[in-house]
Amino acid sequence: MSHYQKDILDLLPSANARHVEAFMRDQHPTLDALSPGQFMQEASVANLLSSIDPNGAEKLARSFGL
Repeated sequence: MSHYQKDILDLLPSANARHVEAFMRDQHPTLDALSPGQFMQEASVANLLSSIDPNGAEKLARSFGL
């Protein structure tokens, strides 16, 4: 589990952190550049998107090696 996934689970305990991280990585070249507020906002949006299409989210996560 990456430190990003741990941070995601701290914010969104019921999220699939791999899927959320994948959606965030798809939109941002580096997650380190996000402020804490931006990270929280992006994680929330990514969580919503990943819940809409869990199969697509899984494919995306695997494409990032997550």
